Amino acid sequence: ALAAVCLFGCAVVAHANDVLTIEEFTNRVARRIVFKKPDIRVNVEPPSTIILSNAEGEISRAYTDNTYEMYLANAGDEALIIENFAKFAIANTDVSEDVDVSRVLPVVRNWSWLSEITAGMEIKSGETWDGVVYTQQLFDELILALAEDSEQGLAYLKTGKVLAAFGTPAEAKRVAYANGRRLLTMASIEDENGLKRVRLDGTYETSLILFDEIWSDKRLEVAGDIVIAIPARGELLATGSDDAEGLVKLRSIANVIGREHPYRNTTHLFVRRDGTWMRFDE
Repeated sequence: ALAAVCLFGCAVVAHANDVLTIEEFTNRVARRIVFKKPDIRVNVEPPSTIILSNAEGEISRAYTDNTYEMYLANAGDEALIIENFAKFAIANTDVSEDVDVSRVLPVVRNWSWLSEITAGMEIKSGETWDGVVYTQQLFDELILALAEDSEQGLAYLKTGKVLAAFGTPAEAKRVAYANGRRLLTMASIEDENGLKRVRLDGTYETSLILFDEIWSDKRLEVAGDIVIAIPARGELLATGSDDAEGLVKLRSIANVIGREHPYRNTTHLFVRRDGTWMRFDE
């Protein structure tokens, strides 16, 4: 059942110096959204889901889990964290804004992420999926999403916006990949504790698996085939399939980051063979 946001009279008992629970944090975000955009209908589904409905009746969902973990790590920045998340959630409800196609980039996520953001959505028979985030299968559990990058954060494009802005999903993918390739000049490859760490900008590292050219870089020469971990946003580490010590380190780091990072992705390893990525279970 959905619990409507209480603006007055709802006791969210938390002293100024106390750490908020995730439910308290989510309610504060929801109230901030209502304050900034009164015409949006906001409901909270405890503990961490905010459901927003705009004037056109389109529904979007915002999940505070990852942002709450950022708050726990930076409790002194509570007001700023809540403000930024509220701006991001509001931006995702705005259907009137045109997509800036020059800022659309490919993002690698996984099926569990898609399941979370579509949980509870109902598409009636005969209706289109225009209001659902556009995704495309990559390999194994990984999927491709398209996001418009702005000062408010990443806004994942829904199918309707993809079609309106690009005409076809194929054209949207072509443009997003072209935009992504412009970032490749920023990539750096460093040796770190016996592994290779690939850095970009802290957001799009995982998207680098989409671009063949980076994997022929001599700085990524390893023993055997390239094996990678992409446990979270901004994290891309590599070793070789014949490097037993490197594989142990890679698995360990992937598991730690996959448990602790606020923007988790997957703890599985992937290997590149004959130009194709696949799950590495060896």
